[in-house]
Amino acid sequence: MKLTLRDGCKFIVIAVLSFPSSEVFSYHNNLEPISVVQGFCDAEFNGVRDIRFKFTKNSPARIKKIIKKDPELEGKVVFWDADTIFVVSTFSVNGVIQEKGKVIVPVVYDIILATHGDGVRTRTFVKNCTARRLVKYNLTNQAGEWRIYDPPLPYISLGALIKYYRNEVRSIPRDAKNAKKYTDVQRSAFKKLEEALTFLERVSGEKDYCANTVPIK
Repeated sequence: MKLTLRDGCKFIVIAVLSFPSSEVFSYHNNLEPISVVQGFCDAEFNGVRDIRFKFTKNSPARIKKIIKKDPELEGKVVFWDADTIFVVSTFSVNGVIQEKGKVIVPVVYDIILATHGDGVRTRTFVKNCTARRLVKYNLTNQAGEWRIYDPPLPYISLGALIKYYRNEVRSIPRDAKNAKKYTDVQRSAFKKLEEALTFLERVSGEKDYCANTVPIK
């Protein structure tokens, strides 16, 4: 168990190999690139934050870039309330292709929201609907196991994100507004968590939320 400071608040990161079911492992042991990507996308879509430890490999260039921001976890555990993410309604994995000697699995997402900025107190949600977005997952074989190389940004379902925020809001201390006990930064973070949950629940209740929007590119 580790304590990580994020925006002045302590968050507990529990053992990184806490996968929700043996089904995720069965995908990876299959050794088929399409099955690896399917398992990875299923897990992130359903809110598994540490799935990147098992399914991905970062290039030296990416490690050098992200280690400045996240020296402990090297970007392999996603903070749903602070990191850059996309919120999606559905996704589909579309076969395997070879492109310039690389093994690639294309995945199509239906995006609802994007985020702007990072950090619990400063990140915001942006309405960013699109009919389709194609994302290419590059794979590399490491000792007989396929891994996603330099994985794209996370794509998570609205339902999983709401569940995450509800748990975070439940963990807010009852006396969170006590200025003598909590700093301005901490109280601001608590407030942003509550505001984000309210917004996401409102989006969930709007059947035509993505109607008449300009698609992202």
